[in-house]
Amino acid sequence: YTTLFRSFINHLFRGGFSLCTNKILKKVSLNTIGFLSWILYTLGFAVMIWASNYNNKYLCILTLLFICFAIGIQMIFNVGNTSRIHNLISSQTRATISSTNSMVASLFSGLFLMIFKYLVDYRSVNFALFIFMTLFMAVLLIVNKIQKLS
Repeated sequence: YTTLFRSFINHLFRGGFSLCTNKILKKVSLNTIGFLSWILYTLGFAVMIWASNYNNKYLCILTLLFICFAIGIQMIFNVGNTSRIHNLISSQTRATISSTNSMVASLFSGLFLMIFKYLVDYRSVNFALFIFMTLFMAVLLIVNKIQKLS
């Protein structure tokens, strides 16, 4: 039942935030949503590291809700960014760019899941979460600097 509960909460937040994307993006800029997503993901890693030191089911539920909230904000950013890309490019290249974007995202997801499994198997969950939090922050800071240059 716990897997079903986690899956339900995750999909509830994803669906709810996806439905509200248009209203939220009219009030908040895409850059703000992206920055908020980055902050929440970083905090999510920190909360997971902190919560893994305790054996409390209520803390686990609160951590799950926080992470699902962060995923919901990320869904708003993803939908808004995809919409923005579709508005900026011509219809002749839209499918190619959308497919390439999806392919790159799937590639990186697969690579990071393999690296995460290796770190968990040979080190610990806390170490793996710390490494991913550090990588996530570093990559986004580099992307931010590159964006400001262009």
